[in-house]
Amino acid sequence: MDADKIKNKRKALKNSATKFVNNLDVSLDSETNVNHLEILYYQLIEKIDSLKIADNELLNVIEAKDIEKEVEQAESYMENLISYKCKISQRIASLTPPVVPPVVYNSTNVPTSITQAAIQEPKPAIKLPKLTVNKFYGDHKNWIEFRRKFENAIDKNSSLSKIEKLIYLKSLVSQRKLFPVLH
Repeated sequence: MDADKIKNKRKALKNSATKFVNNLDVSLDSETNVNHLEILYYQLIEKIDSLKIADNELLNVIEAKDIEKEVEQAESYMENLISYKCKISQRIASLTPPVVPPVVYNSTNVPTSITQAAIQEPKPAIKLPKLTVNKFYGDHKNWIEFRRKFENAIDKNSSLSKIEKLIYLKSLVSQRKLFPVLH
C-alpha cells in the first residue's frame, strides 16, 4: 500500500475517533451505566489500536525526512485519545462500589478473608527497585548503560508500537546536547 492510501486510511480513522471522542465528551459525565461505559472503553481501545497499526504502516513507507513530522502528529493525537481512555476508567471507578472480600471462618473460628485463604504465591525475599531509564545527554561513558536499560525496558516491550518506542527514545535523548546546531 502506498503512503497516500495509508494517510487517507489514517485520516478516516482519526475522523472516526474524533467523532467518537466528541460524543463521549457530551455523554461521559451523565452516563451512569457501567456496562455501557465499559463498551465505550473497549471501543476506544479498538480505535487506538487501529490508529497504531495505520501509524506503523505509514512509518514503513514514508521517506525518512517525513518521519519526525508524522510521529509528532501521531503522538499528539494519541495523547488525546489516551486521556479519554483514562477519563472513562475514572468514571467507571467512580460508579463502581469497592469490592470487600467475604469473610469465612477457619477451624479456629477466626475470621479470614477468602483472598487470604487462597494459595498465595511466594513473595520475593528482596523487593527489587523499579527499572528506570535515565535521560541520555551525549556522554559516551553513559551510552552502554542507557542502551541496555532502554532495550530492556522499552525496545523489547512487545506491547509498545514502533511509534511509542520512538517517542520514548526521543524523550530520553537530550537533543540539545546531541544536536546543538538545531536548537
